[in-house]
Amino acid sequence: HEGETQLAAYVVPRNPEAPPSNAELAQFLERRLPSHMVPTSLVFLEQFPLTASGKVNRRALPKPMRNAQRELTAAPPRNPLEEKILALYKDIFGIEQIGIHDHFFRDLGGHSLLATRLASRIRTRLDIEIPLQVLFEAPTTAMLAEVIGHFESRL
Repeated sequence: HEGETQLAAYVVPRNPEAPPSNAELAQFLERRLPSHMVPTSLVFLEQFPLTASGKVNRRALPKPMRNAQRELTAAPPRNPLEEKILALYKDIFGIEQIGIHDHFFRDLGGHSLLATRLASRIRTRLDIEIPLQVLFEAPTTAMLAEVIGHFESRL
């Protein structure tokens, strides 16, 4: 949505002749960072723009494009619970082409405020109270449906 923040990474590859692919860099970051800290956008640069004092000129950095490097899977829901959760994801992000394996933070650009909104909508629309931490640990519709399914079966 316009005006919402997203985490972007600006990258100057060591070897400009053979830079890593977006997928390779994303996988590298996913192995080293918590899921909510993996950038939504990766922007490759030949060099960082600098100010007269030699610092990075943040205003001169190109604007990242949301999900420019990621293709959303749009894998369809496999059961009614996934269908309900996916509808909430689509509502929160205002995107129709979301699949059950698309990652809340990495693929969709989610952040803690949107996670809080999702938890609230799950509570009001599905009548299920889940801790916010669950959304960080199960960031796809498929994973979240599995956790909620186990949670409900114990009630």
